[in-house]
Amino acid sequence: MRVGLNMNLISTFDRFLYRELIQGVRARGGSVDFRYGLLYPMDAVSPENLDVYITWIRDQSELTCLEHCGVPVINFTYVMPTAQVHQVTHDQAAIGQVAASHIQELGRQRPMCLGLKNAYSLERLRGFQVSWSRDHAPAQERYLDTHMELSQLLPGLLEADTDVDALFCSSDELVLYAVLCVEQLGLRVPQDLAVLGVGYEEIHSLALGRRISSVVTDYRALAVALLACLDRVAADPRSPACLERVAPLGLIPGETTAPRMPADPRLRAAQQLLLGGNLQGIDLQRLAAVAGMSRRSFERHFQQECGRAPGRAILEARMSLARRLLPDPERSVESIAELCGYADRYHFSVRFKAESGYSPAAYRNRVRHLQS
Repeated sequence: MRVGLNMNLISTFDRFLYRELIQGVRARGGSVDFRYGLLYPMDAVSPENLDVYITWIRDQSELTCLEHCGVPVINFTYVMPTAQVHQVTHDQAAIGQVAASHIQELGRQRPMCLGLKNAYSLERLRGFQVSWSRDHAPAQERYLDTHMELSQLLPGLLEADTDVDALFCSSDELVLYAVLCVEQLGLRVPQDLAVLGVGYEEIHSLALGRRISSVVTDYRALAVALLACLDRVAADPRSPACLERVAPLGLIPGETTAPRMPADPRLRAAQQLLLGGNLQGIDLQRLAAVAGMSRRSFERHFQQECGRAPGRAILEARMSLARRLLPDPERSVESIAELCGYADRYHFSVRFKAESGYSPAAYRNRVRHLQS
């Protein structure tokens, strides 16, 4: 089996994915011809040279060429409108939903989306305004590098829409570029602007100087799904094109999405309690007491000013603290359950899995693997 692999080594996780693919192909007795970015010539994608071609399809023109190349093609970028190419991608709609849920939990009302419009099915997410995307850029600017595009377009967007209270970028790298472009032009990113990325790349957080809130994509599951698709194609090159989406692991919150503090100092005192590193004994009655209100009055005022029920805010604070603590190998799940305000590991695990889709142990293992 001769496999062509079009590579785009822009992140740690890209390198992990390609390593898994190359090792998987060789373990199956196949050979791999890998190229970088756009260097893979289209005339090399032919039955004379390859049995399967794995690539990241950039646009419609490239898709059209590959649909008629005579070689089974597996695409692993965002989903393209085709029934002739196999596609194994991250579940972009699920990624967008994770980001949307976090933005809503923060009580933000006017998010701006930056990046590829169709990469995260943003048009499907109610409340999101697609202020700019490559799809909307003028044709002559299409091949400008990302930094140039941002320096030209982002400041004007922020100035034109001063009510923007959240920014969702299609990658952590784009978050870094966006902030740097604004600062290099002498402007300041508002401190209370919630900023989220995708990919969870520690290097970008280090460069920015504060941890980026990021939707964590599951590159191990993507590699497994790609190799499974490769097995199906190898067994039957004429098999119908498949479409498989790999769900994200969840969101790791950082300083770029710190909750907005209520204007009412009584509610602000209660909110501060939720932001600490120990939620033992923190319940609705305790928050109301800290705010100096009756429970019913506190619930009403909190809902009005924060846009969510205090019970939901407590749960979100517990899950946020759990996601921060679980990757730490020095902490046991039992101690984390206690710090998050749960009586025992069992009740904590049930709630965490209901909210994230993963048990605490599974989440810890996956995130720690991605970090390594």
